[in-house]
Amino acid sequence: MKSAYKQQQTRNKPIMDEELFNELKEAFNLFDSEQTGQIDSRELKAAFKAFGFDMKKPDLARILKHDLNKDISDSFTFSEFSNLLITRLGDLRQSKEYMQKVFKLFDEDGIGKISFKNLKKIASDIGI
Repeated sequence: MKSAYKQQQTRNKPIMDEELFNELKEAFNLFDSEQTGQIDSRELKAAFKAFGFDMKKPDLARILKHDLNKDISDSFTFSEFSNLLITRLGDLRQSKEYMQKVFKLFDEDGIGKISFKNLKKIASDIGI
């Protein structure tokens, strides 16, 4: 039996795995207070904030126009909602992965902490 989620790479958009699909679907359903299958821009803005993207109304309007060719007065389906968030979450996950890699470079002992000894060695390595 095939799941309802999509696991395909599209133009510059990260893959949506089943876990992400379920997370986005649950969030969409929470913000779809009238259970119409659509949310308005106020609900969309609240959903963005819940995912850590706090933006002003003009920024949201610009994103909607650019990404969906829609106006802030329009309503949005789950597909549109997920397409907007997938790209932003992908960027966030990539940033988190990058920070984790850098942290591991500093944490040479592999103990999950950066010690003074680690900082001292890095400072020496870069000539400080």
